[in-house]
Amino acid sequence: MKNLVVRSFVLMVALYFSPLTTAGVITFDNRAEFEAYVNEYFVDDLEGIREGDVGPVGRPGFDLAYSWDFDYWGCADNFFCGSNPANPFTLDQTNDWIWAYYGGMFTFEQGITAFGFDFVNPESDSTNGPVVLNSLSSSLTANGSFFGIASATGDFLDTVQLDFPEGYLGLDNITMSTTSNGIQVSEPPAVVLFVLAVSGLFWFRKFYRKQQN
Repeated sequence: MKNLVVRSFVLMVALYFSPLTTAGVITFDNRAEFEAYVNEYFVDDLEGIREGDVGPVGRPGFDLAYSWDFDYWGCADNFFCGSNPANPFTLDQTNDWIWAYYGGMFTFEQGITAFGFDFVNPESDSTNGPVVLNSLSSSLTANGSFFGIASATGDFLDTVQLDFPEGYLGLDNITMSTTSNGIQVSEPPAVVLFVLAVSGLFWFRKFYRKQQN
């Protein structure tokens, strides 16, 4: 019986803490909603990016200095950048963007609360799978879609991991923020779960003592 008490309490505590892991970050597939949530933000439109095949790079002169560790092709003025005629990044022949290879890590000189970008598949009309940031997946795959993540708790991110199902992904208008505007986000009932965990512990202890007497 004593082991049952312990196991039950551990389970309840786990239920209390597990929602906090995913509840701390929310996702956005709409740029306007993302920008409204973070209130103040910086956009790196990647203009002036180095043309051609390039390795990891830093963006020290940007308003919010950051870097990425993956290889990429710099699509300066859309130079040699895919065969997809539906790619919205190529509508303006002077637009600069990057063709990322295999994903990797973004690192920020100071902590950020939100991160996102516009994305395309340079070769076809869909990414054929979700774009993933810190293990959170986008619900859109169409060219020109937006995907972003933001802290719901005010916690800062020092890095963001980018993954995608294919070996390449076009990125533009990389957006970051260090603020949020305090929009209320629905959180799982963590307080309720905690109360249930504590109550359950006392109930089991009381039941166990009666069984001993």
